[in-house]
Amino acid sequence: MGQADALELVFRSRFAVIHGPAGTGKTTIVAALLRGIEETEGRRPVLLLAPTGKARVRLAEKTGLKDRAFTIHQFLLRNGWLREENFTLKLSGGQTEGAATVIVDEASMITVDLLATMLRALKKNEVRRFILVGDPNQLPPIGPGRPFVDIISWLEQDETIRRYGRHVAHLRQRVRHKHRGSEALRLADAFAAEDPSPDDDAILSAVALGRVDPASDLEVHYWNDAVELSHLLSERMKAVLGVAADGPKPWDTLDESLGHGKEKPHPERWQILSPVRGDLHGTSELNRVIQRTYRRGLMVTAKPRPFGEQEIVWRDKVIQIANARMPWWDGKQQREEYVANGEVGLVVGTQRKGKHGKPPWDVLYVRFPARDFELQYRCPIVDSYLELAYAITVHKAQGSDFDYVFLIIPQKAPTLSRELLYTGLTRFKERLILLIEKDCGPLLRCRSPEASATARRNTNLFSLQMHPETVGPYRPDLLIHRTREGTLVRSKSEVVVADVLTSVLGEGCYRYEQKLENPADPRDFRLPDFTITYAGDTFYWEHLGMLGNPAYRQEWERKRAWYEGLGIPVVGIGAAPGQEPPHPTPPFVITSADGRDGSIDAQEIAHLARKWILNT
Repeated sequence: MGQADALELVFRSRFAVIHGPAGTGKTTIVAALLRGIEETEGRRPVLLLAPTGKARVRLAEKTGLKDRAFTIHQFLLRNGWLREENFTLKLSGGQTEGAATVIVDEASMITVDLLATMLRALKKNEVRRFILVGDPNQLPPIGPGRPFVDIISWLEQDETIRRYGRHVAHLRQRVRHKHRGSEALRLADAFAAEDPSPDDDAILSAVALGRVDPASDLEVHYWNDAVELSHLLSERMKAVLGVAADGPKPWDTLDESLGHGKEKPHPERWQILSPVRGDLHGTSELNRVIQRTYRRGLMVTAKPRPFGEQEIVWRDKVIQIANARMPWWDGKQQREEYVANGEVGLVVGTQRKGKHGKPPWDVLYVRFPARDFELQYRCPIVDSYLELAYAITVHKAQGSDFDYVFLIIPQKAPTLSRELLYTGLTRFKERLILLIEKDCGPLLRCRSPEASATARRNTNLFSLQMHPETVGPYRPDLLIHRTREGTLVRSKSEVVVADVLTSVLGEGCYRYEQKLENPADPRDFRLPDFTITYAGDTFYWEHLGMLGNPAYRQEWERKRAWYEGLGIPVVGIGAAPGQEPPHPTPPFVITSADGRDGSIDAQEIAHLARKWILNT
């Protein structure tokens, strides 16, 4: 769906969802919608909500409504739906608040209990438009459920709902100029739960070969152990950020990269991301290494002493790890400011304070972006609210973005999933530096639908489930594309193709996304939709979903050229115009496509299979 169509849909709907991959203009549509409402309906109350502090700031900046943008927890807290002592949700007892337009950004991060409490806190009869905005390809919430994904699935597939009109604006085309040719986002698309791009396996092959365009926004490097990773990280930080560990004053170069001493420091200019906290490639060890490389002198001479278990000192980059109200001094009196879990800031000072006759206490001062004052953290409570943030987990980075991202991908990690890789790959704004252990094996494994963390959740917002533990992982039909033979595939169209192949050729005739390697270099590969074996011959099948999209067709042309470069002819709708061979000798590629309206004709698939494989 284009932006104009999406804007019209959400303008006319009381309830709507806007979703799509990074760079498709979701927040641009929100800003245009608010302008359009004001022009056509006059000024009406607006409420902008987001699950994280950074998402709130970004939403406020995009819309220009800073006084109407809140984190969801801020909104609930001021209306009495959170317990002040521990910030847990209340089931009842709070007040309600309404607005004509309510927009919730980064909705994929919202848990089912948080969504329920937020809805209880709204005066629903005052709401003219309620809009959820997000990217369902990102990590599921840290908490129960996956309501955003369930809502999209329900709205798109429930026939009763569809009879009353469309409610989902699914954006597919990237509109930001710098993102249209982004190699890093091409790689991220390989892990999206979208209809597959015809050439998204080409970028995986380029990563494996180490042949990513050096002028692009993606770098790829490989490491074998923790020592090599540390050296590689130091080298790339120097090349990309100017942070030199081997210079006379390495701490100065680190401070410069974070904007220390400037009117508006930028602690989120760059970020190291890892899927885990522990292990030698985890955030705890990486923070320790960086701190001891660039802050060793301060750690030795710090007065007062370093704060907390992580020995936080002046100038360190830190992250808030719990929602809380923190004190600050306005020049006349002590006040409190709400700080959201996940906000990243800089330590701008430390001090030992005390009163006559009382033991002294140590205070650490932190400046967070979008605030022109410093929050205070007393020594005993630092470990409850702050951690070092040179490296953070991908989960912690969700809802934020950074100019430069150093993403570490180990061969194995308990948290690795398709959504984790997609989320990590889309956190950058300028450049992504990918640091992979040994080879691209984890990328290939996480591409599979079976690697989906969202699909493994045993919940569905719109149906009751009784799931015996002996049955194995529950996979709801509305979320997983499964063929008749039980193979998990990436799109509904591929389910149709697979089932038709089984009907025409018999069971076990195909293998899904089996690697096809270039004999001259096995690292150069593609992943055909289906590899078919019949009567001793091999055929490849590619289903092309959106040939009417110029960018999609261009990607297919690249993939077709790769096949033909290996001497593998292409027949069917994806063949070169006027160049389809009459009937080549196997192996060759058979291509099918969706119709103009997005439908797929099973009879046409069967006809192609009989014509090219059975010769009938």
